[in-house]
Amino acid sequence: RPESRGISGHSMGGNGALKIAMQNPDIFGSVYALSPSVLGWGKEFTLEHPSFKSIAEAKSLKDIQNDFYSMVLVAMASTYTYNIDAGPFHGNLPVTFRNGEKHIDSVTMKIWESKFPLNMLDSHIENIKQLKGIAVDWGAQDDFPHIPYTCHEFSKRLKQANITHLAEEYQGMHGDKIGGKDGRINTKFISFFKDNLENSN
Repeated sequence: RPESRGISGHSMGGNGALKIAMQNPDIFGSVYALSPSVLGWGKEFTLEHPSFKSIAEAKSLKDIQNDFYSMVLVAMASTYTYNIDAGPFHGNLPVTFRNGEKHIDSVTMKIWESKFPLNMLDSHIENIKQLKGIAVDWGAQDDFPHIPYTCHEFSKRLKQANITHLAEEYQGMHGDKIGGKDGRINTKFISFFKDNLENSN
């Protein structure tokens, strides 16, 4: 039963956990997202990011394999807007370059934005209300500044919809406080699911 099932993930896995829970309250009753990334645009994660140009200039994966954000954006393109004919990476990007000039592809941009958890809240609000437990936490010093920013916004929008949830910012970076005896999984994650999941017997 969904009351006995929870889903969780860290970073992009936290993004996925939130989306899967929002889409499937008949399967999962609780969700815990640890430092979820790419909830929406913000801070360094914008259409102005220089990695869009790096991708436009690349001929193969080898050209961008040492650029973390280029790899992220290519993965998003192949997931959100797959196109076998779209260059070496087979995905449409919201930012393109022609003769060195930047262009915004508004159609692709809207598709990407429709996939962001922040923008899925309104259309999935009734599903979210069915969840027994929702938790999001993140480090204040996260290596990726958009994560604290968008996590705050995610919590703000849940509050505006009167949805009870746990949102906690702690002193830490992207992954340094997750594992170990004193990490979030041991000190927060386990107790959250203990409180929110029902015994199926």
